[in-house]
Amino acid sequence: MDGPSTILDYGKPLPDIPKHLRKAVQIRDRCCQMPGCDRSWQWCDVHHVKPKSRGGPDDINNLILLCRFHHGLVHKAGWRVERDPVTGRTRAWSP
Repeated sequence: MDGPSTILDYGKPLPDIPKHLRKAVQIRDRCCQMPGCDRSWQWCDVHHVKPKSRGGPDDINNLILLCRFHHGLVHKAGWRVERDPVTGRTRAWSP
């Protein structure tokens, strides 16, 4: 990408995800990362794989796109997601 370099790893949670970090996640993921879902980034929220409440950083490696439906499943219905560090694929477990 042309343009200035931007920080993609803050090492700690921030009050809000910076716009440039959100954009980097959208470019990388393109759509919801829940297996089998292909909702485009316009329908997605940026989700912390390791929650902020447990020390999850605002780091591109800890953030994924989830459509609003799947984001709700994770936060309200107890689903769990994990991103494989080698393949980049997301795995999900039901409660």
